[in-house]
Amino acid sequence: MTRAAPVTRGGSGRLILVALALVCGGFAVTGLPPSEPLVTTYGAASPTAHVLGQVTGLSLLVAGSLALLAGRARPPGALLVAAGVLWFAPDWAGWEGGVPLVRGVAAGVAPLLPVLLLAVLASLVGGRRARLACLAAGVVIGALSTGFVAVDDPFLDPACWPTCSDSAVLVTSRPDLADLLGQALAVARVVLGVAVGAAVVGRLVRASALSRRWERGLLGAMALTGGSEAAYGLALLARVESAEDSLFVASYLARAGAWTLLALTSVELTWRHRARRRALSRLAVDLERAPAPGSLAVTLRAVTGDRHLEVLYPVGRDGRHVSADGAAAAEATGTGRTSTPLRRGTQTVALLVHDLAVLPVDALDQVLGPAARLALENERLAAEGLARMHDVQASRRRIVTAGDEARRRLERDLHDGAQQSLLALAYTVRVARGAAGRSGQGVALAELDLGLAKTQAALDDLRDLAHGIHPAVLSEAGIGVALRSLAERSEVPLELAEVSAERFEPSIELAAYAVVRDATERAARQDAEVLVVRVLHRDDVLVLLVDGAPGEVPPEIHDRVGALGGRVAVTGTRVRVELPCGS
Repeated sequence: MTRAAPVTRGGSGRLILVALALVCGGFAVTGLPPSEPLVTTYGAASPTAHVLGQVTGLSLLVAGSLALLAGRARPPGALLVAAGVLWFAPDWAGWEGGVPLVRGVAAGVAPLLPVLLLAVLASLVGGRRARLACLAAGVVIGALSTGFVAVDDPFLDPACWPTCSDSAVLVTSRPDLADLLGQALAVARVVLGVAVGAAVVGRLVRASALSRRWERGLLGAMALTGGSEAAYGLALLARVESAEDSLFVASYLARAGAWTLLALTSVELTWRHRARRRALSRLAVDLERAPAPGSLAVTLRAVTGDRHLEVLYPVGRDGRHVSADGAAAAEATGTGRTSTPLRRGTQTVALLVHDLAVLPVDALDQVLGPAARLALENERLAAEGLARMHDVQASRRRIVTAGDEARRRLERDLHDGAQQSLLALAYTVRVARGAAGRSGQGVALAELDLGLAKTQAALDDLRDLAHGIHPAVLSEAGIGVALRSLAERSEVPLELAEVSAERFEPSIELAAYAVVRDATERAARQDAEVLVVRVLHRDDVLVLLVDGAPGEVPPEIHDRVGALGGRVAVTGTRVRVELPCGS
């Protein structure tokens, strides 16, 4: 049973902002009196501009309200609400006969609208630099706009735009300075519009494919809006603004259409985030029903569309993270990706590595209840147990590999040391025997023959010993050549029906060789007729089949194969060994 979430301060604040936004929008649409004889707004000059302007402002207010009601959404609802309010600001500034203070404040805040566009983009991009750029733009344009309304005297404006009435915020009349500040505001608008377009392109280039699919509608609308604001700024630099100028009317309609599209794409993105949150809420309920291990990651990938989403579990005290099957995994994140801890109390029970665009960092953590967190804790414990099994397996493999390497070193030491000494001794004995034969020393010749025979026997024994420790041909030529060499020495006929010519890890080759050598020894003791060997490479697994080997495989063979992650199966006189060997 799901409990209703209590109303928090943040929730109350969102509701207040929504109410204010709707009041502002409603008053902007119905509260302004009919147009005065002087045309000081685009809505007063054209019914089309009036309708489209109202639609634009209301769509921004509604989009922001929906985002606020949805909780933490991207883009933030407060920015969209503020954009809707600022969109209506020129209408308030041009309200002839209205409250002078209201008109003056509206004229001062109207130029801040492009800053909100940059702020919306910064909320998507994230990062300290984006926030600082947005803050700097707001400070600069705010200072320029404040200075403009403080020195701009509407009575000295021949175009009477946006008002011909007195200004309550006029400090001193400085037409020359007002013109300069107006030009600076137009330049700032152009710069902001171009900057937004460039930032959108950069975002699309750097973002992951999933983020681009998720945000391309909103980013495209932002690029169009930035372009329309830049075009409006260029028009302000070229001409004096007037609702009777077709250039400015076209610019207003283009801006209205772009901002409306931005509001619609924001609503669509908010709806998708809401759908994701509902799916996550259902997932949280499913987690309380003892899900199968690893099902959280599978379900989250299906819900979010993020194929690379991972659920990792912390194990031990060394900061390691493993997946649900106990395999070691890295916490490192790439472009547009982040990691979100899921906690039970103060303990982190899981870590999500996901794309930030499709799974807000707080979304899943908010909907998980105590039972779901307990299920995650159980899965973490299971993953920790599997991780310990992997550690033991890896330790056994390292032990086997180290033992094999020690055998190889010992074989090389015997070959390069004692065997070479015996060869030198045999050569010396042969030289002495030749000298004794030429001088006719029969007794010495017989003794030297005996010594030579014993030296050769010792050399043969040493070679057999070295080969038993580690066959040199296995390291030099691989499993195929080593088995053919073993077939030549085997007391039981050894038929190599099919042997892969590939090379494998030394420990894998030595394990396969040890299985076949053990089979030949057991076959020789029990007078078997023939052994048939096949070595196959299938799906990153070395498959070894030995037919005709009687008796049981000794424990040391099972241990060696098991330490490498393989398995031994005996059916009658067939021995089947599977060894994972990678690609």
